[in-house]
Amino acid sequence: EAPLQLIRMFRPLAILSALLLLAPNVHAAPRRHSVPHPTEFTAVDLIARDAIAGGIPGISIAVLKGDEPLFAKGYGVENLSTKVPVKTSTIFEIGSITKQFTAAAIMRLVEQGKLRVDEKAGTFVPELDAKFATVTIEHLLTHTSGIPEYNDLLTTAYLARSQSEMMSLINQRPRLFAPGTAWSYSNSNYYLLGMVLERLTADTYPHSMRQNFFLPLGLTSTDYCQTPLRAGYWRQSGTTELVQPADMSLAFAAGAICSTATDLARWNHALVTGHAVSTSSYARMATSYRLTNGTKTNYGYALVVDTLDGRPRVWHNGAILGYMANLAWYPNSDLTIAVLVNLVDLNGRDLGTEISDRIARALLK
Repeated sequence: EAPLQLIRMFRPLAILSALLLLAPNVHAAPRRHSVPHPTEFTAVDLIARDAIAGGIPGISIAVLKGDEPLFAKGYGVENLSTKVPVKTSTIFEIGSITKQFTAAAIMRLVEQGKLRVDEKAGTFVPELDAKFATVTIEHLLTHTSGIPEYNDLLTTAYLARSQSEMMSLINQRPRLFAPGTAWSYSNSNYYLLGMVLERLTADTYPHSMRQNFFLPLGLTSTDYCQTPLRAGYWRQSGTTELVQPADMSLAFAAGAICSTATDLARWNHALVTGHAVSTSSYARMATSYRLTNGTKTNYGYALVVDTLDGRPRVWHNGAILGYMANLAWYPNSDLTIAVLVNLVDLNGRDLGTEISDRIARALLK
């Protein structure tokens, strides 16, 4: 059985250390940063090799400047026994980066006039308990609903569950807070958004994502994860072990998409340039939500809005059994960095984000 840490398998690690810190708007006054020519990417190569030497079995990295691929390379192996090398075409589970696709699909419905973000979630999911009656679609998108985390109630990661069974878990515990008054990351929010999408489109989440995003945007290596995908690894107290993949019915619209680093970098470019959703929809996604007391959360719709060493960035990470991921965009340089690893560190290190941050610091000088 998976250990207790599985219960946070889609949860970004330490996204918001303090809600009282005000994040800059991603459209703040430009502060330009140079990006070296691709031939000068020795630093990225060294960062990746250092991470492999530190015990990560496999890593895939892609870097874009605008729509220009600057760097794409795989390191290490998919499996420590078979030694199959990681390539740029190697598919990884991306965990919570899935939420960007879910949020974009919701915004498509908003653009089509089929949904408003101020509508009550219970209108579309009447099974939602009455204690969550005032929760809106926007509360779900921004993790300000007060609906508790369903992962905390799972006893296994490997048993498929129906939507009705998942709703029983979501409804089981008391509301954490009045909607809009606080921020608490909860996969329950995006599970519910997946149900909203399925009911409004009369289509399954996997098929809808395929038809509306993956195929039209040329994301040929991106799809709803097939169970089981090849196994990844976890590490605790210096020991690395192969781990059975989680059943994707548990992740659903909160974390069940698989992709490559190059596809994720392309996805981000499509998202920020108006090809996935309208530019106004993206601007809304990338705007920090304000609580009822006026405090910024540093979180929009499946996007973290903050800075790295004073540089504005928009990003999200992901963690699911055996895999960690990070997708970051630095708007002032139009630089996208995608990092995928096949190891979860159970001692709390966010490996994908660590590598991504190191790359950003090396390239943005």
